[in-house]
Amino acid sequence: MTEYLVTDDPALLESLHAQDAAGLDSRALGEYAVAELHLEPPRRLADGSIPLIVMQWLDDDFDSPGTPVWVLEMGEADPSEYDAEGGEWPTYPG
Repeated sequence: MTEYLVTDDPALLESLHAQDAAGLDSRALGEYAVAELHLEPPRRLADGSIPLIVMQWLDDDFDSPGTPVWVLEMGEADPSEYDAEGGEWPTYPG
């Protein structure tokens, strides 16, 4: 999973935080950012849909409202690379 900062504009951040506090889920928050705030993610998902927006807290500072980030899904691991002897699924840099 790769994450990108949505915006650093204080007014837009305030609007995103208000929508998050009002209960918008991560999918609806992404759609709100594009439709209402005219923000664009770094790229769309493979199916053309808008990525999710989630809140991220740095240094476990859960008293802050969090930083909204776009979540861009990375490719799935190839099942043929799975180690049946108990190894981990491979991880890919992202």
